[in-house]
Amino acid sequence: MTLTIGNSPPSASCNSGQGTYQAGVDVVTLEASAADFDGDVVCWTWSNGATVLASGMQGTAAGGAPVALPQVILSTGVGADLEVDLHTLTLTIDDGANAVASCTVEVNVVDTQSPSLAPVSDCSILWPPNHQMGPVTIQANASDSGGGPVLLGATVTSNEDPKKNGSGNTVPDWTEPQIDQATGTITL
Repeated sequence: MTLTIGNSPPSASCNSGQGTYQAGVDVVTLEASAADFDGDVVCWTWSNGATVLASGMQGTAAGGAPVALPQVILSTGVGADLEVDLHTLTLTIDDGANAVASCTVEVNVVDTQSPSLAPVSDCSILWPPNHQMGPVTIQANASDSGGGPVLLGATVTSNEDPKKNGSGNTVPDWTEPQIDQATGTITL
C-alpha cells in the first residue's frame, strides 16, 4: 500500500474589524489569523474590492494551530483608506500550493457629525453711528470631521427699522454677504 499525503490548504479567520465607524474620527483595526497544517509560509492580503489595503508574509505552525497576523489599522473619511460607504473587506491566505482561503468583514463608515463652525469677525461693533457703511470680514473657521467640504451660507438681519427717522432711511442698510468657499471668508 502506498500512502501519499499532499499539502493541506490553509485557513483564514477574521477576528475583528466588523462594525460601524465615524468618518474622520474612528480608525478600523483589522485582526485576523491564519492556519496551515503543513506549517507553510503564507501570503496574506487585505483588500477592499480590487484595492489592496495591506499584505505580507507570515510563517504558520505545523499541526494547524492559528497564528496571528499583523494588525492592520485603516483611517476613515474623505481621502482616507476607507471613505464614507459600506465596505466588504476580504482577507485572503495563499500557501502557494492550494486554493486560496478567505474571510470577510463588513465595515460601515458613516458621517453623522455636523460640521464645526467657529466664526471670527474683524470687528465686533460698527461705531460711531454715522450712517456710513463699513467693511466687515468674517473668517468662518468651518471644518468637517469626515474631511468633506463644508458649504457656507450667510444672511444679514437687523433689529432696527431701516425706515425709522434718524436711521438713514436706507433699505436694506447692508450689502449681501460675499462668500469665498475656498478660504471660508465672508465679506459684507
